[in-house]
Amino acid sequence: YQNGEGVPKDSVEAVSWYRKSAEQGYAVAQSNLGSMYYFGNGVLKDSVQAVAWWRKSAEQGYAKAQRNLGLMYVRGEGVPKDLAEALRWHKKAAENGSDDARTELAELERTAANANRPRNDERSESNAMQVEIVAKRDTQQEFVVSKSLGDSLIAAGDAMASNQDPTLGMASVIARGVSAAERSTSRPRLLIVRGAVLVLKLRDGRLANVACESKYAPQGNGVNRRSCRIPGGNQLWAEFQGDKAKLTWLVSLDGSKVESETYNLTGITNQP
Repeated sequence: YQNGEGVPKDSVEAVSWYRKSAEQGYAVAQSNLGSMYYFGNGVLKDSVQAVAWWRKSAEQGYAKAQRNLGLMYVRGEGVPKDLAEALRWHKKAAENGSDDARTELAELERTAANANRPRNDERSESNAMQVEIVAKRDTQQEFVVSKSLGDSLIAAGDAMASNQDPTLGMASVIARGVSAAERSTSRPRLLIVRGAVLVLKLRDGRLANVACESKYAPQGNGVNRRSCRIPGGNQLWAEFQGDKAKLTWLVSLDGSKVESETYNLTGITNQP
């Protein structure tokens, strides 16, 4: 009905059939229904409804809908502008085979880095430089809370976690100090803290290796550990001081919001 093949072209009838299929969970129909709402074909134009149906389809892994949803976050149509969400959905679409999303993802990262830099005057007054992540490996540490040692945390292992979505580690508090009620139980608690090892490409072509395993701070009679913040994109700024590297990256499309984390500098090498 939408294309007028075998039947007279009828956008209203097309919407009716797309809806029947979409309501039964068919991802392609959900994506098509979202497009009908976006362009106002056979139904009143409605960007909010377009986003809702594209999201249902995108959550099922349909690349076309994932790209469309990412573009809505870029433009601020039907949803507030959100660089982190735009990058996340474009990345998923690219991973699911969308060449357009792959191209747009690279352009989105360049545009965000060059036009929407963090509003942080310290960058111009310090040694901060724009760098690019060329390799990333997520890490995971496990800690066991022992009753006999009160609030003490004992390292129980250090395992590598592969192919994790780096956005999940941003500002995530995974492990915290243990309350008195929790310490009264005899059953040990397993706490997981995530970090990352990054390879940064510097402006002169050299590669800097940085790592962040976890953050530690005293908390009363015990300790507090949290996961390291991990950049969601590949473009960021780095300020090197001794064996430390302060990394800063965008988390909003207009550049008004940034996140930062201090990583340990483990080495700088020339590219092979």
